[in-house]
Amino acid sequence: MDPEEIARLVNEMKLSRSDPKEIVNLEEAEIRIEEERLSRCLVAKVLLSKAINRDAFRQQLPRILQAERRMNIEATGDNTFVFEFYSIRDRNRALNEGPWNFSRNLLICKEPTGLNNPRSMLFEEINIWVQLHNIPLAFLQKDLLMKLGRQIGQIVELDRGENGAFLGRFARIRVRINITKQLRKCLRISAMRDEEDTIILLVYERLPDFCYACGRLGHSCRECDDEDADKVNHSFGVWMRASSHAGGGRSNRGSGVKHDETKNAVPTQDESGQTKLTGLD
Repeated sequence: MDPEEIARLVNEMKLSRSDPKEIVNLEEAEIRIEEERLSRCLVAKVLLSKAINRDAFRQQLPRILQAERRMNIEATGDNTFVFEFYSIRDRNRALNEGPWNFSRNLLICKEPTGLNNPRSMLFEEINIWVQLHNIPLAFLQKDLLMKLGRQIGQIVELDRGENGAFLGRFARIRVRINITKQLRKCLRISAMRDEEDTIILLVYERLPDFCYACGRLGHSCRECDDEDADKVNHSFGVWMRASSHAGGGRSNRGSGVKHDETKNAVPTQDESGQTKLTGLD
């Protein structure tokens, strides 16, 4: 049955008067047993407009999530699944060390909430590590990094680096972002003593395929329906993906975009698809 049809029927039944004989009362002990089982489960969705190959998904998922023990995978709707883990460590890794992707499409994992139906859950936010390139040394301190991070999303964690002093070729912040909104590609910083603004480039770790026209996750340029997006001269591009990552741990400070290539410029793509650095608009 179509999900929209199910939602319509459920809404109609809520509005209608119920026969007391139709109501099933659950005991608190029964609910506690189910809650214990749910504590080992996650609900997940692959962000793709067309249906994925479920058999391929089941085969590849343990490798994608780096699961050490077996897990049950059940489909609950269009590209939506419930994962039951036999290892809490595997479950926590899947929840906390993403984002993950299946065939370069975003895979979002969430905790089940109470007795809510997985079909009604919203998959609009992810936690992701963001590298801040071309950042002045004076900005490599906790308070300023927190201020910069809040311009990107809700701060989850700061990477202090191996020596705890935030030093390196780039800063690294884990933030929660809304995937329905456009990815930020830079931060423009105005310092009172400087005549020119400082441009800090944002490079995302484990970033799946996204639209280079509108800068949103979940679809490609060919599928983009944003009338304001420039589908010819892309202002977003592959340069926003980190070339390597530490899998949610400490950063390899030598990876990603080269620091000296980012001075007061942003990467753009020309008509041939080549990436080049140009000034900001």
